[in-house]
Amino acid sequence: MLEDLRKWILAVAAASLFSGIATVMAPSGKLKRTVSCVCGIMTVAVIINSFTGFNFSDYASNLIQFRITESEYLQLLQEENAMLLKAIIEDKTRAYILDKALSLGVSEIVIDVQTKASGENYPYPYSIVYYGNVQESVKTELISYVESEIGIPEERQYWREDEQY
Repeated sequence: MLEDLRKWILAVAAASLFSGIATVMAPSGKLKRTVSCVCGIMTVAVIINSFTGFNFSDYASNLIQFRITESEYLQLLQEENAMLLKAIIEDKTRAYILDKALSLGVSEIVIDVQTKASGENYPYPYSIVYYGNVQESVKTELISYVESEIGIPEERQYWREDEQY
């Protein structure tokens, strides 16, 4: 199909080029008008001739295939965007909590944020797993901070002190 389109464009370009050269070379007067008219008719004939050989069923099937491929790519794009949005939200939440932990004097902590999708499929921070040995007072303050600022209740914030991170 693209090959047919290329041939048609070349034919129209060649006819137009020929018409332009013939019109410029024709002497002015009645002969120039006649040459211009004949060249115009020839260019229109080249344009119309390409439609007589046009296979509309091939065009329709190619168009359908294009639409199917387009919808597949759109689905893949939406899935990829959802994964990227999830990763961004997890990273931003992790960074936000790490900043607070650093302000509390905790430097050796690893935070794992899990997200969950809402009804509109937008992910939000759902739970957190903290890895590290931290004083109880700092744990309490960090849990309280995350609950009030991010909205993750204490029941979904877990500490793993004895596990490797």
